[in-house]
Amino acid sequence: MLPTIGQRVRAAREKRGVSQAELARQLEASVNAINMLEQDKILDPRASRLIGVARVLRVSADYLLGLKEDIESERLATAVA
Repeated sequence: MLPTIGQRVRAAREKRGVSQAELARQLEASVNAINMLEQDKILDPRASRLIGVARVLRVSADYLLGLKEDIESERLATAVA
């Protein structure tokens, strides 16, 4: 079974060493909202929320949506190379 959006958000957040509280602060959201997102209790997250998560965690929105398996953003990878 493929990972859900919530599982991908959590994996990216943990990989970057960002707490739920820090992610919530940067997104101007509640910790409860981040927790619900990670537990897939928000069935249809807003695009603006996913874009914000992607920016803060430095991953592509395609990764969060399951369209891409690589957690690293192509833009970031080429910027580092």
